[in-house]
Amino acid sequence: MSTEIGHNILRFTTLESTNKYVLGSLEKENFAAGTVVLAGFQEAGKGLGKNHWESEAGKNLLLSIILKPAFLEPQYQFYLNKFASLGVYDFIRSLLPDKKVTVKWPNDVYIDDGKVAGILINNTLIGKHFEYAVAGIGINLNQKAFRSDAPNPVSINHYTKRDLDLEKSLHDLLECLNKRFKQLEQGREEYLDRDYLAALYRHRQWSEFISAKERFKGMITGISEFGQLRIEHHKGTLLEFDFKEVEFII
Repeated sequence: MSTEIGHNILRFTTLESTNKYVLGSLEKENFAAGTVVLAGFQEAGKGLGKNHWESEAGKNLLLSIILKPAFLEPQYQFYLNKFASLGVYDFIRSLLPDKKVTVKWPNDVYIDDGKVAGILINNTLIGKHFEYAVAGIGINLNQKAFRSDAPNPVSINHYTKRDLDLEKSLHDLLECLNKRFKQLEQGREEYLDRDYLAALYRHRQWSEFISAKERFKGMITGISEFGQLRIEHHKGTLLEFDFKEVEFII
């Protein structure tokens, strides 16, 4: 039976973070696959690593999706990033069809060089199988000003110049996510591979990067089957990086 994302929505005015709430509740709650936890405000929204997510109360979409992707082998868990980021990408493209929207590896969605959405995937495994995957998503929808030291946040409101209805936006986002998750459930990974690469931020463009070893010029050539970023070094070497091993200079 296929998963319907959003068939059950748990709504909260305020949470520390939606992912933290879900992960802290897994032992005592039997969440149905596709359940969405939605918050109007997060006191301590998280991104990848030590990053934090700034969001004004009642202005944005802040949610976590609970999944049970038993069909997916853990070594291919990057497909969860692909499904989630492409679902968010599709949603934002539908609102801003004339803007340059891209997916910045591994878990952000950009408009030009500004970050409009972030995704954080937490996985729980039993042996060699998924028990849960929790996909946390934050989308800057109606926020007009950002006060943190985050380098490049933008919101959809910056481009539309009008506030979007949160409920309709949630409905439209869940439709986009369901479409992408069904591709994954049905074994149509080639669509996710193709579309992720087509949407990839700075794909096939010479750009500046920084790793633990050096700052260098390189060109993204693709993504490995396990989710590593492949970069051609300007000196000709082909490199692969895991999460947090390389950063873009923007």
